Amino acid sequence: MLPLPAVRVVLPTLLLLGCGYGLIRADGGPVDSIHLGVLHDLSAEGDLGLVATRAIRRTLGHRLSSEGPTLSGELWAMEDSVIASDGAGLMYRVGVRLEIQITSAAGRALWRNRSATRHDVYVRGPTPFDSREARRRALHRAVEAATEEVVAQFLATPRIT
Repeated sequence: MLPLPAVRVVLPTLLLLGCGYGLIRADGGPVDSIHLGVLHDLSAEGDLGLVATRAIRRTLGHRLSSEGPTLSGELWAMEDSVIASDGAGLMYRVGVRLEIQITSAAGRALWRNRSATRHDVYVRGPTPFDSREARRRALHRAVEAATEEVVAQFLATPRIT
């Protein structure tokens, strides 16, 4: 006979399984393996799509395959805005928006329109080169944060059956 604490865990689990609910692994996600398709970089930067693709590969590397449902998406950079000026320099806010979806091989949407918008800040540097580099690093941080959020949404999604 099972001890009382075990009965309190096992019995509800069996009841839920009998009602059609399933157990999800800790790493979650709607599919077990996924093909990484194209992330369209619609920004003027040219490298933000690559930054997002690398972040997805780093996080979902164990799930990536050459077959199966395809993860694809689009990435936009927002206009910079001045958020502060201290007399010596300006502080700017940059932002990105990442939208992804997962489609089956037949083109059926399995998981769509998941998006994240993230912002970061940078201070204008003493030279134009320094300013461009600071802006680029801020955009990369914003892309990394948006990618982390969308991947977290993916991992928190129940299985698609």
